[in-house]
Amino acid sequence: MRVSRLRATWFFILIIVITQGRLSKLGAQTRPAGRRSAFTEIKWDDYTFRFLPGNQMAQVLDANGHVIGTILDSGGDLKLLPTVTGADAEKLAKSFQAWKDSGGEAALGYKVAKPPSGSGPAAVSNAKPGLTVDGVISMLEAGQSFDLSADDMVRLKKAKASDALMKAMMEATPAPATPAAQASNAAPQPVSSPAQPAPASTTEAASNNSGKSKSGKGSGSIFQSTSDILHGRSVIDHVGLRNILPQWDPHKPLSEQFPHVAITVLYAPVGWMDPYITDASAQGRSLISHCFQLEAVVWSDAEHSKKVPFEWCSNKDEFLDRLGPDYVFSLLPRYREPGYGTGINRTEGPAPPDKLIPYDRATLDMEAKTNPHGTSMDLNRDYTTRFAIMFANIRKDLGQTLTNDGDPRVWIVSIKKAAGPSILQ
Repeated sequence: MRVSRLRATWFFILIIVITQGRLSKLGAQTRPAGRRSAFTEIKWDDYTFRFLPGNQMAQVLDANGHVIGTILDSGGDLKLLPTVTGADAEKLAKSFQAWKDSGGEAALGYKVAKPPSGSGPAAVSNAKPGLTVDGVISMLEAGQSFDLSADDMVRLKKAKASDALMKAMMEATPAPATPAAQASNAAPQPVSSPAQPAPASTTEAASNNSGKSKSGKGSGSIFQSTSDILHGRSVIDHVGLRNILPQWDPHKPLSEQFPHVAITVLYAPVGWMDPYITDASAQGRSLISHCFQLEAVVWSDAEHSKKVPFEWCSNKDEFLDRLGPDYVFSLLPRYREPGYGTGINRTEGPAPPDKLIPYDRATLDMEAKTNPHGTSMDLNRDYTTRFAIMFANIRKDLGQTLTNDGDPRVWIVSIKKAAGPSILQ
């Protein structure tokens, strides 16, 4: 008799535990994201859904905090646009559907109604409105941009986006390539056409520094263009410099291997000397973007160049999100052409100096004043700071392999101005 009572008691306790567990999982869906109440964070399985105010758009983050998809409101129905592929995409899709089936949309204020056969409009009328023209304009004012390709437009039409909505997105699209176009108009001769990417064998040699692409598991921001995330486009694409460098040939004179790119850092942001792993913006955990203001002088040959000003931001341009110790070997030019080069003198080209990054007293003093520990270092041996990850991303997007091949065609002329260490991390 006592044994049967004991079993019944344990069975009752087990039911209570299971019930509370399910309720707590569903209740955790609407927990605000810390201090930033503007976001609504939803923890589900191995993922986090981070919704913007209004719950019409969200980032999808994996367990490591990497952006792996976007959620969009389409006519009162939340749609998932994964940036991962294969098994990862299938797993995410199943988890997202399970969240919806558990009442996730209803917890966000959506009136989910299953229409009877042949009465679809009734359900639509009860659903929460999707993205509107005014909503798109509000997103643009908040920093969202739209760069729609033909495939993107087809997807939007299939998702029942209105013509007025698509028109607003296309007409409000910024033209980021304008500065480059203006600069190219002043140049006597344009830069040679972009070269094809490096062969697979060469690219594999740099696998230790390949990081994680946003087309897979990279970093990003909810405010950047969804199309850019899907297609892996950075600011280098927008200014027309993607893969302009042909494959480096160590057996050919440097003076015959153009383009050459001399980059001046006009402004380095707060925390530029901090470890890049502490950059919450790059990991999609902060609205504060860390942007370097840069100006590149691109030499198409020994006599013709153009200036290309641009801004590199970790929350939208950092696709290479990890560097290994062997990255420093790519910063050591091993090739010297007799009589060609500027030595310790740093110029905007066309010939490069002996080091890719400045290592003079002025630069070291600036580092000491802005470094969180008040120290300075040789940035030619750096693979840990936000400056290092910025320069690596730009070099990779320009077409360099980041190996020890001694390619000196991209260098930093100088760092004009820099902010101090971050106090928000």
